[in-house]
Amino acid sequence: MCTIKWVNVELPVHSSAAFICTTCLVENPDLAPSFFFLCVGWLLLANEEFRMQNPNPWMSCKSFSHFLSALILGKTIVGPQSISPNENVNYEENNWDKRLKLAEEKAKKRAEKYAKEQQQYMKELEEIGDTNEDLDAQKRRTFLSTITVAGYPVEPTEYLIPLQQYLRVTCICLRVAKNIILWEECYISFWIAMISFILSVVVFFVPWGFLLKWTLRIIAWATFGPWMKLAEWYYFSHLKEEDETDEEKRERMDKRKKWLDQRKLEAQIAREKASKLLDFKQYMFGERICSVNILKKDRYYDLPLPTSRASFYMPKSKSLGALAMQEAGYHRNRVNGQQLVGEMIPKIYETPSTEAPTGKPTKKTDLLEKGSPAAFYNGNDSYSAAAMKVGSIVIGAGAITWFGVPLFVHLVRLLLPE
Repeated sequence: MCTIKWVNVELPVHSSAAFICTTCLVENPDLAPSFFFLCVGWLLLANEEFRMQNPNPWMSCKSFSHFLSALILGKTIVGPQSISPNENVNYEENNWDKRLKLAEEKAKKRAEKYAKEQQQYMKELEEIGDTNEDLDAQKRRTFLSTITVAGYPVEPTEYLIPLQQYLRVTCICLRVAKNIILWEECYISFWIAMISFILSVVVFFVPWGFLLKWTLRIIAWATFGPWMKLAEWYYFSHLKEEDETDEEKRERMDKRKKWLDQRKLEAQIAREKASKLLDFKQYMFGERICSVNILKKDRYYDLPLPTSRASFYMPKSKSLGALAMQEAGYHRNRVNGQQLVGEMIPKIYETPSTEAPTGKPTKKTDLLEKGSPAAFYNGNDSYSAAAMKVGSIVIGAGAITWFGVPLFVHLVRLLLPE
């Protein structure tokens, strides 16, 4: 369901769109690749809408329009959201109480139903009679301790540990996929949705039925039939390996040995560099070292308390001299990170003394006062970067016009046949 706020009416937008897409796909199976990419982007947008409708402001995420405006215009249309303490707490508590009460009622009904089923099951067991359960239990207890491979006993942990490692990788992949689908990784979700919509439009004009039919037709006529005997006579018969001479065999083994020695040397150098870097980091920063995840892999996430708040920070405008001195580190103590550079003796990477890019007086030109001498730097892009952005917008508009208008006409003809 999709709600229009200014009308306060819920319309079945998603189900209507699904019905239209399904009916078009049934009548035109050639559009399956295009509708596949469309469904991927549509699913991500639906999950983003679900997150944005959550009454808890800490559960919301950056919207698709936020990233799209930043990509096209270089800045967002809607500014950051300010969150006041205990915002929507009453609504969330009431909703939670209703869900908890409903869950308790369902659990009580399930418990009563399960008790009745267990009682009926015990009556049926009494009618069947007693069995030799002790022998079966003894077999189950001794099963793990009697596992043998080639006549030798094997500990269960020897083959369970690799399975646990595979399960760990599987769990991590599933968590990352879940975070992308639920817009926890909103940047990746946006790019996947954007690329899916673009591919949906591009592959819409590819004649998949024609290509599939002629591809299968060429394969059938080229690889099946009595003429394959000719291919065996004139081609496959000449592929038989001839006996190698001792010199050719020795040359082949020498090349393989050189290749293997080179790979061993590269692997040894990589291990030594990693070990040396670890020792230097432990010497400089302490023995407790852990890797920081690039993607979110945690099972549970910590959310701010309802009493927390978030407010938009607006820095004050400054003159050119004050802003240049601030970016140069005046009256600021810069703490270097833990990035090490160097081969023999790694050293801590020292950040540049100024944040301003080459050829510009300052980096954050939007913080300059009105009428400042450097106010003509409207933005942080160079001339070439600005020209590339303008050119990409023109090319994108032409592509949308070239592909979008025929697509719209084709959809109208499908929905409204003559």
